[in-house]
Amino acid sequence: MNFTELMKERRSIYELDDNVTLSDAAIQEMIEEVLDNTPSAFNAQTQRLVLLLGLKHREFWDLVSDQLKKIVPEAEFPKTEKKLSGFAKGKGTVLFFDAEDVTEELKGKYSLYAKNITSWAKEQNGMLQYAVWVAFREVNIGASLQHYNEIVSEQLAEAYDIPKSWKIVAQMPFGNILHTPEAKSRLPISSRMLVR
Repeated sequence: MNFTELMKERRSIYELDDNVTLSDAAIQEMIEEVLDNTPSAFNAQTQRLVLLLGLKHREFWDLVSDQLKKIVPEAEFPKTEKKLSGFAKGKGTVLFFDAEDVTEELKGKYSLYAKNITSWAKEQNGMLQYAVWVAFREVNIGASLQHYNEIVSEQLAEAYDIPKSWKIVAQMPFGNILHTPEAKSRLPISSRMLVR
């Protein structure tokens, strides 16, 4: 498929298992290539990743579940638990971070643009997330983007030996696609794009 076709095929996939055809090494190499080639403001390369596979991947979703049990009402937790269990059954999880120390350093170095640098860090991390997502789709791996940032940020550094300067931005569980959701409705392009 070409890039536009891959964009059309990329969806939020929640029903996963670990039966993917790519080896762990091939998945790692693919993600390294995407990380290495995703643009960033001033070529600062503030995007950071942690790839969790196997037991580490399942431990992460157990950690999320344990934290959510503390704040989700008991009657509503079974629905949450089912969703998290679906993620845990996948092949792995990509954790996305911003290197806040580098982002803050850029504000001093480029004071004229200081007020924009934080938003640029978010934008370049978003580009990385999307690029990884589309790369997964190219090899028939499904994924979704999650944001359990605040409830796991403190536990991550200790559990996975992550530098304190890395700020968690998003999580992407991935794996073999068990069910593809129905197509979503789209607004007319004419209401979203102007040509002058």
